[in-house]
Amino acid sequence: MAIDKDLILKLRNASQAGLADCKKALEENNNDLEASIKWLRTKGIAKATNKNALREAKEGSTFVKKDGKGVVIMEMNSETDFVANSKEFTALADRIMDSILNLGKEDLGDVNSLKMYSGESVADGCLHLSSITGEKIVLSRAKYISLGSGESVACYRHNNGRMSAFVILNKVLKDEDIYGLAVHYAANNPKFISSDQVDESWINSEREIITTLLEKENKPKEFHANIIEQRIKKLIAQEAFVEQPYLYDTSKKIKDRLNDLGAEVRMAMYFGLGESK
Repeated sequence: MAIDKDLILKLRNASQAGLADCKKALEENNNDLEASIKWLRTKGIAKATNKNALREAKEGSTFVKKDGKGVVIMEMNSETDFVANSKEFTALADRIMDSILNLGKEDLGDVNSLKMYSGESVADGCLHLSSITGEKIVLSRAKYISLGSGESVACYRHNNGRMSAFVILNKVLKDEDIYGLAVHYAANNPKFISSDQVDESWINSEREIITTLLEKENKPKEFHANIIEQRIKKLIAQEAFVEQPYLYDTSKKIKDRLNDLGAEVRMAMYFGLGESK
């Protein structure tokens, strides 16, 4: 019988049993999660029973935090925004981020197995909070990026946590001078940093869409090529971070602000709540 990987992970979160044991339980119980939990318990394998883990966690919050060595951005989910906005939820997120920053590795592996300062794993921390709130709590994704020497990072988290972003620059700069770049990135979620980083497959896809629209608009075919390139150029200007009008001074583009700072963007990242699903 084929066992869905997502079912194995759900059962693991619910039981804290090993992956191999979870796979075996699902095989023995025809992919029935409830029956598999019972099977693991009767075998003495399940370390804990967290039936909340079988439910959907669609609310939550995004977080971002930095230290002198790197930056972490992550999404943690719950079932209601009431729990997501609680002090306990935020405190757990802070402990997780501190642990990731302390680890200082871009390859996080199974981040839910990471030990926090308290000695418990991230998964155990989520399970503990779940037992208090009665809701499923899960760390759905996390990313850590190291800072090189001579780099700085601007971070922004919207006050409701529905989006977070960071922008890494190739120059050491004051937070107050670069904060606006992270705010802009979060507000606009650009597809690309600059026009020379535009993905060719994206351009081809947009070109097909524009061609179809032109045919519907009955535009003369001899003008298609020129119109398509003009619209592609306009789209790139809209989607490339450095080409966008700067949120805090729309008379300038982001690249003008960067020129004022004497810096370039090395990379940037955006997390929107639920967008990993």
